[in-house]
Amino acid sequence: MVGGVMTDIIIIISNEKFLIDKELKPLLAKYIDEATKSFNFEKFSADEISAARVVESCQGFPVMADKRVVHVSRADLWKATELEVLATYFENPNPSTLLIIEAAKIDNRLKIWKDAAKKQYIRDLKSPTQKELPGWILSLAKSKGLTLDDGVAYLLAEQVGVHLGLIEIEIEKLALSVHPQNRISIEAVESLIGKHLIHTIFEFVEKFTEKKLGEAQKLLDEMLVMGETLPGMLALMGRHFRILLLAKEALNKGLAEHALAGVLKVPPFVVSKYVRQAKAVSQRALSKIYAAVLDADRKVKSSPIDKRLIMDHLMLAYTV
Repeated sequence: MVGGVMTDIIIIISNEKFLIDKELKPLLAKYIDEATKSFNFEKFSADEISAARVVESCQGFPVMADKRVVHVSRADLWKATELEVLATYFENPNPSTLLIIEAAKIDNRLKIWKDAAKKQYIRDLKSPTQKELPGWILSLAKSKGLTLDDGVAYLLAEQVGVHLGLIEIEIEKLALSVHPQNRISIEAVESLIGKHLIHTIFEFVEKFTEKKLGEAQKLLDEMLVMGETLPGMLALMGRHFRILLLAKEALNKGLAEHALAGVLKVPPFVVSKYVRQAKAVSQRALSKIYAAVLDADRKVKSSPIDKRLIMDHLMLAYTV
């Protein structure tokens, strides 16, 4: 049984953080108690650790709990030799450990993943397409007790694109802006979000990557005044740099600019801006910034450190 867990291995396939977090939250809540978390939970990134070390961790036993949880992200970065070690563990997993493997994508032709699929280890989390997105937005709003006027879901889909976590953030901001009412109008969306925010995030990223700290901080303050939160800002940055990385990879493969809207999952009118920024920064620098933004995002959500200090440290670390 996979939906109700009762398995020792779960493989989450997705590149959408919102869907991954939604899948992980009940799993971690079920097995991890804060009082014993330091004994029973380990998190690794596949680009920093070997499969052998992960398997070693999986062979441990829980302390005052039913299971230990070992969580590995970015498993799609492991090469064949690492996957062989993992495949051996799959044949005889430790029943006292729940191994959660997270990957943006897998090669379904490989035996390890074929066997995992047969054992129902895999949870392939599909993001809605651009065409499906308005319906997904309507469902999300309904789950939060909100009613969207005609056209609101389409406007949000156009402005934000297929970036589910950001859509949730914007819907929550809209809900606060219309409280105690539960109806969200086109006017509310245009007033709170509008194209100004999209324009400003492009400006901010440009100044940030050009190492113009003062101008970047000024734009950051402007977005905060506009009602953006620091967690929301980091989500916007994470989305933006992920799109720039995708654009860089697509351009390196020789893909034409007019074909990028579908690849990047953004409205056509902003594609040229992403292309210009992607061309201006090296792949290595983009990867470094993206990793730093994700790290700051984790700290903002889990660390007692002041959120603005975390953001300022991120900006100083890259721009100085």
